[in-house]
Amino acid sequence: MKKLLLLMLILALALFAVMGCEESDGAVAEVSEAEADSSAGPVDTPDDQLVDLAVGDSVTIDGVTVSVNSVEPGPDSVVFGDTLQVNVTYVNESGGRISVTSYDWKTVLESGSDQAHVGGRDTFSRTTLRDGEDFTGNVILVEDRATKIKFDPTLWTDKEATWLLP
Repeated sequence: MKKLLLLMLILALALFAVMGCEESDGAVAEVSEAEADSSAGPVDTPDDQLVDLAVGDSVTIDGVTVSVNSVEPGPDSVVFGDTLQVNVTYVNESGGRISVTSYDWKTVLESGSDQAHVGGRDTFSRTTLRDGEDFTGNVILVEDRATKIKFDPTLWTDKEATWLLP
């Protein structure tokens, strides 16, 4: 009888040990998933939410978050007339390097055609951002009956986004 009780006790301990390990493995797996979620970069904005944004809104494209922070009247241009000064921010969490330039930005006119940036001393030039870096700068764009600002970065993605002018 003692042998039977001892055998049952050993089986019970073994069963508890196995159940304890399973719970422990499950807890470790949950922590690992949570760690993976927190270390992943930002979630890209769905394609259908990349159009007709409000000034102040941000979008994430290929791990890069882009914002149009403000739009103000820009300096007068002898060639282009009225301009807009657009303040933009890039936050690179893509896992690599990206090149950003004022050529990423255009205005969309009432006719639907795009108008390239004007440039000048108030516009930032090309810069490279490493993963984790951010950049804020101004772009000078043609105002000529513009209805939208278009982000069209050709150097690192084929996606684009638009913001409505106030």
